[in-house]
Amino acid sequence: LPVASFVIFFNVVSGLSDMTFALEVNYNDEVIGYVSSEAVYKDARQQAIDRLDISVATATDKTDEDVIGDAEYKIKPVKRSQINDASTICDKLIEKSDSNITNACGVYIDKAFVCAVKNETDAMSVFDSILSENETGEENAVVSFVENIDYVQGLYPDNENTIKDAAFLQQKLKTNKQDAKYYTVQEGDTIAQIAGKFETTASKLLAINPAIKDGITAGQTLLIQAEEKYIQVQTTKTESREVEIPFETVKINTDTLYVGVSRTVTNGEKGVEQVTELVTYIGGVAVSSKEVSRTVIKEALSEKIHVGTKKRPY
Repeated sequence: LPVASFVIFFNVVSGLSDMTFALEVNYNDEVIGYVSSEAVYKDARQQAIDRLDISVATATDKTDEDVIGDAEYKIKPVKRSQINDASTICDKLIEKSDSNITNACGVYIDKAFVCAVKNETDAMSVFDSILSENETGEENAVVSFVENIDYVQGLYPDNENTIKDAAFLQQKLKTNKQDAKYYTVQEGDTIAQIAGKFETTASKLLAINPAIKDGITAGQTLLIQAEEKYIQVQTTKTESREVEIPFETVKINTDTLYVGVSRTVTNGEKGVEQVTELVTYIGGVAVSSKEVSRTVIKEALSEKIHVGTKKRPY
């Protein structure tokens, strides 16, 4: 009997150890899943709104609540395996919306939605081809994107504004996210006034127009907004360079020389060391570097100077 009681107790504890409390999400009078906190549902709701807003953006009379409403919650004990993440709840919400939906791969650049492609492999091949075009053939060069690229498989509105093919994605990535904007300086303009006119700061204007640090003149053309590519490719290379190691000067007191007299015994020689760095280029311009290692090729030779301490006779 004690053994049997222990077995029953062990089974109960084992079963409860896999249990936890979660929020039961009830949307439109239907349970769509369980989440660990309200924040997970809000994240899922925002993801669904971002996807569905693409197809309802022109309907100015619609709000976020019209697209995806709020849900009701109840605390329930559930198995840990039953808890859903934001992506799963997002798909459930889209399923319950009024939009026609389809399963596709959403392409996001720095978390901003670009479009959805039916096949994830087709979407990835577009980005792979861009990297291939920018390869230099150097063994130590690695090409990658400056921006973060995410492929999110899920449900998306099945309409021409959302679902695109690989050809559209490829063409889209070749365009500019923002074009360059210029301004011609007028008589009486100041840098601060121009910055205020275009809702920027004087420091930003100076950063993209280094030539105006000494002032501006009427008729001068200023760059207000730099061109920004939809996606940028960066190349990281391993580069080595030699730098000098300065020598030290060592002074040695000696009574063989009078006070105020010094004599160089050994001339100093600079050393040489090899510095290896990872250098990142964007558009052929080095934008950052990170030191990897330093190797001494030639040691520096200290300069030795004897300094007199012997007192002079009166």
